[in-house]
Amino acid sequence: MTRLTRERLAQILEQEGVRGDAYSLEGGHPAETYVLDLLPEGWVFFYSERGLESGRRVFDDEDSACRHMLEVLLRDSGAQTRRHDTDWRDRFGRRGREGPSGGGVGSG
Repeated sequence: MTRLTRERLAQILEQEGVRGDAYSLEGGHPAETYVLDLLPEGWVFFYSERGLESGRRVFDDEDSACRHMLEVLLRDSGAQTRRHDTDWRDRFGRRGREGPSGGGVGSG
């Protein structure tokens, strides 16, 4: 399986019709945005809202973090400019571990 990087993730998200303002691949705390960042504890994913980090998860590697972000963004219909009829897992796979706060974001 090909490793998923932030650069490749950005390409996939654009191809899949995910709004560019729905995510940040460069960290920070933009308003109402899914964020991916590389911090001392690992690759961190969370939803940023009013300076708070919801659904924070920490991953050991970039590939796992990017795959999680892809799953969340493709499940969140509010992040998409068009509907997805295919299951992303058939194409990209999935791996990851729970972070200190546990739980996922954007499911359902």
